[in-house]
Amino acid sequence: MSSVPASAPPPTVLRRAAAAACATLLLLLAIGSQVAAQPEAETTPATDAPAASPQASDPGLTAPPPAGPDTTIWINDAGAPRPVVGVSYDEFAKAWRAYQQGDESPAGPRYTLTRVSADGRQVNGHAAIDVTIELTLHTDGRVEAPIGFNGAVLDQLPTGLGADDTFGYSEQAEAYTVALSGGGKRTLKLSLLAPIRTTGQVNELSLSLPRATVSELGLQLNGRATDVLPLDDALLSVDQTDAGARLSVTGGVGRLRLRWRSPDQAQAAAQSVLDAEGEVLCVVDGGGVKSTTRLSVRSYGGEFERFTVRLPRGARLVRAEGAENTLARIEQSADSKTCSVLLPEKTAGPVSVELITEQPIGGGGVGSEPPNGSSVDLAGFEVIGAVRQGGYQAIVVDEDTQLRWGDLRGARRVAVEELPPSLSAAGVAHAVRFFRGDCRIPIEVSQRETRIQVSPSYHLEILPDVALLHVTTRYQIIGAPVLDFSYNLNDWTQLTADPIEPAELIDSSSYGQWDEGVLDIPLTRPQAGNLTVSFHARKQELLPDGSAFSFVLPQPRRPAPFTLDRRQLRVTVDPSLRLSIDPSTFETLEPAPATNDQAAADGGGQTFEFRDDAYALLPGQPMRLVGKITRRAGELHSHAAKTDVTLYSESASVLQQFDLEVRKQPLDQIAFTLPKELPVDTELAFELETASRSANDAPETTLYEKLDATVDPTTRRVNVRLPRPWLGALNLNVYYSLDQGADSIAAGRAMSLPLLTPRGVPRISFDAAVYAPGEAELKLDAASAGWDVDESAAGRLKVRGTRASGTLRVSTAPQRRLLEAQPIVTRVLRQSWRRGSTLQQRSAWQVVGAGGEVRLKLPTGVDPASVLFHVDGVRAPLPEPRDNGELRIALPADLTGDGGAHTIEARRVDRLSSESGGRMTLRPLQLLGDDSQAFCYWQVILPSDRWLVGAPKDLRPAWRVGWSRGRLRRLPAKNADDLENWVGASHQNLPLADSEHAYLYSALSLPTGQWRTTTVDQKLAALAASIGVLAVGLLAVYAPVRIRYTVVGAACVLVLLAGYWRPADLALAAQAGALGLVAMFAGWIAMLTLAPRKRPLVSLSDDSTSIRRSTAGHSPQLSVAGGAVSTNAQTVSLETSKPLS
Repeated sequence: MSSVPASAPPPTVLRRAAAAACATLLLLLAIGSQVAAQPEAETTPATDAPAASPQASDPGLTAPPPAGPDTTIWINDAGAPRPVVGVSYDEFAKAWRAYQQGDESPAGPRYTLTRVSADGRQVNGHAAIDVTIELTLHTDGRVEAPIGFNGAVLDQLPTGLGADDTFGYSEQAEAYTVALSGGGKRTLKLSLLAPIRTTGQVNELSLSLPRATVSELGLQLNGRATDVLPLDDALLSVDQTDAGARLSVTGGVGRLRLRWRSPDQAQAAAQSVLDAEGEVLCVVDGGGVKSTTRLSVRSYGGEFERFTVRLPRGARLVRAEGAENTLARIEQSADSKTCSVLLPEKTAGPVSVELITEQPIGGGGVGSEPPNGSSVDLAGFEVIGAVRQGGYQAIVVDEDTQLRWGDLRGARRVAVEELPPSLSAAGVAHAVRFFRGDCRIPIEVSQRETRIQVSPSYHLEILPDVALLHVTTRYQIIGAPVLDFSYNLNDWTQLTADPIEPAELIDSSSYGQWDEGVLDIPLTRPQAGNLTVSFHARKQELLPDGSAFSFVLPQPRRPAPFTLDRRQLRVTVDPSLRLSIDPSTFETLEPAPATNDQAAADGGGQTFEFRDDAYALLPGQPMRLVGKITRRAGELHSHAAKTDVTLYSESASVLQQFDLEVRKQPLDQIAFTLPKELPVDTELAFELETASRSANDAPETTLYEKLDATVDPTTRRVNVRLPRPWLGALNLNVYYSLDQGADSIAAGRAMSLPLLTPRGVPRISFDAAVYAPGEAELKLDAASAGWDVDESAAGRLKVRGTRASGTLRVSTAPQRRLLEAQPIVTRVLRQSWRRGSTLQQRSAWQVVGAGGEVRLKLPTGVDPASVLFHVDGVRAPLPEPRDNGELRIALPADLTGDGGAHTIEARRVDRLSSESGGRMTLRPLQLLGDDSQAFCYWQVILPSDRWLVGAPKDLRPAWRVGWSRGRLRRLPAKNADDLENWVGASHQNLPLADSEHAYLYSALSLPTGQWRTTTVDQKLAALAASIGVLAVGLLAVYAPVRIRYTVVGAACVLVLLAGYWRPADLALAAQAGALGLVAMFAGWIAMLTLAPRKRPLVSLSDDSTSIRRSTAGHSPQLSVAGGAVSTNAQTVSLETSKPLS
């Protein structure tokens, strides 16, 4: 027995200390990872290129290829994950969609197979089976049901199908399927052929039966049947009759194999059951039908070495060849009605051969043009003896030939898109699917008739010296395409230089105009369908002197015959002319509702719309327009009239600017009306204002030309002579003076301001501005009817009037004392951006009612030159500081006094001292105004390794905690762009770096004074949180039971209180302390794995006697009394797991 010193700690305590040390080391190694703070919300900043991974930089390190099958994790109904191995994502997604759809579908089956009855008979080497299937549909929707019988071929189309029902073979289900709709009971009947495999006297029939409520199968044999092999899952009975044995199966499901021995059957080779698939391409033209047929033949029974093909009636075999791997030899019979295909050896197929034939149409030979209405049967390719034959037929029709279909038997027309890819050739017009070799596809061939619908439209432009005609003809060509067009030009023999459309189809080397007034337009290639042809002509004999004219419009001539649709004519007249329509025009034309003379009343040209509704009564008669043209008188229109009046002490100067326009005819003089308040001898100075552009494309220069004017004292008419006849825009200026000024209205009297008005102008609007010296406030006199005030300010009055004759009366208003407006701050944005040792402080205020300027207060010690100012997004000049430290920022002059909102920005950059550490003192600029109702946002941007601890008083977080980029983060309510748009500040377009994050706070009113805040190192904060969590965890694990429960309970209470008051901070703190939780868990695992197994203090052997005595104490002591030792005496052996003291 060994002894251990009493002072040494127990091994279990040493192992626990080692586990705690391992956990602490793991925490220190993992503490370098960072815990994210608050990223910029919904902002996509510019990021640097990602650093290359170590595996990418070191060529020696390559990622191992993925091993093992795909694994998909399913969550069962209990919520537990279950792995599914070998299922790809696509298979998983497909199964999930099917599962979701299955949940949404109603419970219960969609259909029920109530009865399947099959009655067959043995015919040579196959079985002919008649099948009756009874189904019950439980829904009105479309139901797809597999009905089995794989291994059998369809002999006849099923009966009992509706118009919307379909029947076919499903490769996926490996069975025949039927798609039904309508609900209720349905009965289908099928005729099938199934091969019987024969080996000597042993016969075998293999079929697959669907699961049904009642399933019956009967097979009548030709002779006796012995050694019938019983079935495992069905009842089989054999009845021997004189006609032969009958096999009856009841309750068969799935694949059935009926095997029996026929003792009366001679040892003969198996009978071949041929199945043929055909693909036929027919080209039908005026010379006959040329067919290319590809047959694929196979046997479901015994092998075959030859087969015979019957050709269509009257067809001649041109060429025949087998596939490259068949080496088949094809011989035509003497009567040319059939051909035999000889194979080099027996085979079960499939064998492919290609036959090319020519077939005449009607009674003529191949190549001769048949008469219209000749008939021909496109079917006729039949493999003689084939139990099943079907396929597709593609038909190409010559563009000069049209088909008329007869009654099809054993075939039906399908869409061209249903053809197999081998028949999808260009030009295929029709498609047919046939189901029997003796089907019939009759057609009637005739020459295609070309129907042409012509819709001409004309646009006639009547100008002062020429008439232009634009002809556009829309053709609809149904049938054979055409190659040329022709027109009778009638009176319009002079074509313009405009191209004839469509230019890409016109044969420019052949088109031309003939002496008899015919225009031929040949095409480069034939065209059918819809086509538009247009050309242009002119007439120069037009005289606007009131004499009558008659225009006969061109008309289509070829291609003929054609059907003339409604013709349309649009006439537009130059504004200087007037068109009068003669009543004889309406013999062939009638006005359309779009005829409009209102444009002419507004100074524009006339527009007439005509349509030819008499074309059906007067076929072939051209359209004729009869009328006369006269010149319009010149008209004067006014766009604007601007007046500036400047008042002096004893006089006033007037400048009137007229923006006029002369329409319809040129004018050589302009007349004005002289107001009665203006003396006749007033000196008037007129000038013509024009813009001139130099030859080198320099900017326009304005030229002024003086004009002569005469005044008629009697009529008070002023005639201004123009330098030349004028048509179009005209800018005239007139200057004159008045003999009374500001002194006339100083005593409160009104003053008349007479204004000139142009004569002959329908409507005119005056914009007048009156300027007075000093700060006198002008007002509009009550006698000035028809005038409205636009703007009234000190020394300025702007009015607008629409009177025909302008007389303006103004006076002065009493002086008012203007109060200085105090700005009201509505929104404030402050931004503190720390990068390294620099701190950018930015402030933006949105103010209203600021008047002409705002005042800012600089913090003590701040240099005004270090601050950049912006007003409404525009850089503002640096203001001069006042003695009291105030800065006055002027607002834009055009916005001064309107009381609108303005945004003022101030930005400066400070350098942080090394002694500041994590403390930041913010001294923002103060805007002097009412900011008691200003809503405030404060955005703080820090490096990612710094955390913000606390915020100034009255500021509340404006963010939420959310999951982003793999961890919990602070997500602000607004990003930098949103804040700049909110306050109306300019955009800095400075994105956050990857190593930065943002905080956002808000307040209902702007806090005053200095703002102080503190930041801490993120690694130290995460380390402190993790060590705290680890300490609590170790205390809960290793402390005595009473202390452990106290610690755990107190920790739970603190966590619940923190979650109630600060849930967002609790989530981030939990994330920061996650490393401590991991280290605590690792220590607990180490304790479990390193702790030794407990052994009993005393071990008793099997042949010993155990004496157990309970004691009141817990001390593990055993008293052994001394005695004599004898070799013959009984002994006691004790073995302890610990040394006994």
